[in-house]
Parts: sequence; C-alpha cells; structure tokens
Amino acid sequence: MISPKPITSLKLAIILIAIGSLAVVGGKARGSDPELGKQESNSWLARREVLSVENIAIENRTKGLTLITLEKESEYLIAKFRNDYDKIITGYQVSVGIGSIQTQLLSESDQLLPGAIRKEILPLQVDLDKYGIKILAVIFDDRTSEGDVNSIHEMSDYRAGVKLQRLHSLALLQNIQKLAASGIKFNLSEFETGGIALSKEEEEKLSPNVKLGFRTERNRFQRVFGNLKNLRRDEEDGNFKAHEGNESAFNKELSAIIGQYLSTINKL
Repeated sequence: MISPKPITSLKLAIILIAIGSLAVVGGKARGSDPELGKQESNSWLARREVLSVENIAIENRTKGLTLITLEKESEYLIAKFRNDYDKIITGYQVSVGIGSIQTQLLSESDQLLPGAIRKEILPLQVDLDKYGIKILAVIFDDRTSEGDVNSIHEMSDYRAGVKLQRLHSLALLQNIQKLAASGIKFNLSEFETGGIALSKEEEEKLSPNVKLGFRTERNRFQRVFGNLKNLRRDEEDGNFKAHEGNESAFNKELSAIIGQYLSTINKL
C-alpha cells in the first residue's frame, strides 16, 4: 500500500451550500501541459476502475473522528464517520486523493454529537490510490480543535469570512424586522445593496480562506434575500396563500432566518 502524501495547496474550490452546513472541495494544481494532463487523466481513470477500498490508505490525524466504514460506488465513495469524542463536532476536514473537503456543521440539526455517525459522499479524487484518505482535523462546539494545525487554520479562516458577512446580514435583517413590526411601509429592494459587508476592494485584501468564507456567505445571503423579496411581493400583490394564520409568511421566514443566524454566529 502506498503511504499518502500531504496536500500542499488548495487551488480549486467548489462550494456545496446549505444554510447551516457546507463543504469546500479543493485540490492541488495540475501541470499546464495539455497533453501531459490528458495522459495523467487517462491513467487515473484506468486505475480508478480497478481501485478497491482495501487498497486505499487511511491516515487519521485526529484522536476521535473515526472512519468506521468505506464503500466504493462507480463514481464516488460512501464513508461513515463516528464521533468518538465526548464533545460535539461542528466541523472537520478530510483529504481524498489530491483534494481536500472541509465540512462545517453549524446548524444544531447538523452537528455531530458524541457517539453519532454521519454518512458522507466523497468524490473519487485524482490519485486517491496514491495519497489515500486523511482525516485531518476537527472543530468542537466550544471552539476548541484538534488535529493538523494547517487544516485547523484553514477552517478557522473560512469561518472568520463567514462570520464577517453573517454579522452584517444579521444587523440588516433585524432592522427590516423592526420596520415590518412598526407597520411603516418600505421597499425591501432598497436594502439589498446594503446587505454586502465589504466593497470589492476591501474583499480583495482578505486572505484566501477568509475570502472564500466571505464569498460563500455573501452568495448565500443573496439567495436568502431573494426568497424574502419573493414572499414580500406575493403579499403586496394580495396573494393570500402567502399568509398562514395571523402571521405573514414573510415575517415568519424573516424571524426563522434571524433565529438561525443568532444560533450559528456563536459557533463561528
């Protein structure tokens, strides 16, 4: 079995977004020669077909996030991780082949409780047969952490970027909530541009992982705000389906988002 080698950089990023949990998938930069890249790709595709889980090297740099089962499907791996700590896990990072996956579990429903098991769908990343799978680091609900120092820094920086935007979004949403409760008429769209915490120039000054967290949260907020605008427009157009009882769907959704933001900010 080939021992896994460390991943030295994160160059590519795909964000898998949910309101409370997310994952960042990255990988080392490949060579710039197209022909060489094609050969490497074809070589990996051939090796991937015959790869068995018994030949995937596993390295654990944590003491209590345990990989208990690993199965291979045609295009991905099914992994089950168990929390063997006596603390709640709110985030962890795992490398798969040349790629690295960071999972943030900020919502209470997503958190990994002691003894709990979480199923993950992992990509069959390039050179998985060479580098294997490494469980790199975990972050707990008390904000302490354990594992690979560089991975902990990457997760912490990412969270700092998320928190930067989320605090700004929260203040804006709370102001909107006060206006809605006062009965004063207002145009929700006028608040949209004020929902972004930083200018483009300020954003570019952020470190890479902080910037990634900020951009992910900014994009999430824009989707959340778009949904709120749709609910508000339905009510203004007299769409009574937008109402539930005496509370409008807009106010109900706004309250739910604010509550969720308040609960997750304390974990960032």
